Amino acid sequence: MCEYLKPATYIENSFVFRTGDPLDCMLFIIEGTMWTYTSSDSHAGQGISSMAIKLLREGDFYGEELLNWASNCFTEVPVSSKHVKSRTKVEAFVLMAKDLATVVSRCELARHTVRRFITKTQRRPPHSSTEIGGDKILPSTAGISIFINIKVETLYLWPRVP
Repeated sequence: MCEYLKPATYIENSFVFRTGDPLDCMLFIIEGTMWTYTSSDSHAGQGISSMAIKLLREGDFYGEELLNWASNCFTEVPVSSKHVKSRTKVEAFVLMAKDLATVVSRCELARHTVRRFITKTQRRPPHSSTEIGGDKILPSTAGISIFINIKVETLYLWPRVP
């Protein structure tokens, strides 16, 4: 996931999202502060009458709605339910919705592969052995070894998998 995080800087008092804007990224705040709030005024930025103000600071993030979107069927991106405005200069990392979808689909593929291999090893007769890379291992450790091998291969291949 780290390869998809892009650095972003927001100047003081700038809008990042307005209510109703497409929520096409998640923000991870590294430095600075932002406000999130709903507004009863339809003209954001001009005499805002706001409520439900929340301060976001270092270590906070915005855009959690994208997590639900990415773990479901990847339909249209959600819209922002709040205004998000920088209070100070903000340094952040941005994870675009399309990149989050890629990360989630890779995780789902790896999870499915692991389940399939573990199920196969559990179906073997109790005293048979499993062969991995020319090495025979006992059934009691087959699932664990396959899981570890898959995880290690995934780590090495992760940046190159299309």
